[in-house]
Amino acid sequence: MAKKFLQKTTIISLPLRPLANSINLRFEDFTILEGVRGVVAGRRHFIPAVWANQIHVTLALSLDCNQMADMNPITEFCDLVPSHYLPVIPSLEIKMMQATISVLPRMLVDTLQSFGQILKIRSENLKSQSYGSTMNLTENQPMPMRNGTSVQNLSTYETNDNEVDAKVQIPGMPSFDDLLCREVGFVMLQLVNGLKTVQAKGIEELPMGLSNVILCKDLENKDAQARLCVLHGLNQDLSREEEEPMGTLCQCAHYALTSILPPTKLTSILTKILLKDRSESLSRVKSVLEYALWGPSDVPLNGTNKERELALQRWLDLERATILHGLVRSRVELSVYDECHLMFLIDAWKEDLLDVQNKL
Repeated sequence: MAKKFLQKTTIISLPLRPLANSINLRFEDFTILEGVRGVVAGRRHFIPAVWANQIHVTLALSLDCNQMADMNPITEFCDLVPSHYLPVIPSLEIKMMQATISVLPRMLVDTLQSFGQILKIRSENLKSQSYGSTMNLTENQPMPMRNGTSVQNLSTYETNDNEVDAKVQIPGMPSFDDLLCREVGFVMLQLVNGLKTVQAKGIEELPMGLSNVILCKDLENKDAQARLCVLHGLNQDLSREEEEPMGTLCQCAHYALTSILPPTKLTSILTKILLKDRSESLSRVKSVLEYALWGPSDVPLNGTNKERELALQRWLDLERATILHGLVRSRVELSVYDECHLMFLIDAWKEDLLDVQNKL
């Protein structure tokens, strides 16, 4: 039953339904917003636009014919587009070029590199603020686990320097180390899920700089987590420039972990796994990240393996029942965080949980 929630078709909001049902759409039907920056990722250019003078959307323009099913577009069509709207070699001459236009809901789109830089700056600013200092985020030490129901988004988190003493830990509030670890961990988990999807399609390399990875945030829901997408299609779509170095999927994940995102208490553990660059490395990293985000905090670490497996199975059965009961009662559309949490509960085995528990 739980998988049915993940297989539901995307719900199109009422204001967007006329657009979804429109036929013979043209690029000229949309007004491109002036003064708002677009984002180029891989071979696609994401720009804000307005349809019918009132519906705000995001357009993804590409010279390729590959559709963007992973991002659940409202609609897609092909049309001639002025070349300066396309991610091609700059030219003084503006040409009309055939392009694929994917119409997406209004969203904030950013590259993984830009998102990581924002996260690094914000984490540095928060180290000595509300949630305590982070003296050594990369030190290999036991990771405190929680059954959290949401992840605080550090990239949008704001503090008032005058409100809380930096050295005071508020009872019941997670430490800054935990917030950073969970924020980075959830981004890494989405990246690993995306890389595993690419891997399943027989693709073994991607641009090392991960220029084809974006994060999208629903502008209508300020509390929503950013959804990470690995843009891919035909092999020639994977590298926007021939000189862009390529790397294995594990190398790409390692680059994101150590060069793009700020370090956390899990960095050293994940690095050791990724540097082995084996076929199962991404799956092992995924298991560690899922346990760090949603694993049990009250299962004893002592006792025999058999006793611990039984305790983990009891926890897993209870957690599955609780989450599924909540989904049946609420009947709400799942967020990306809920989807990942649910998939963890569906796929988890007590033996895998015990293995990760021993590593942490």
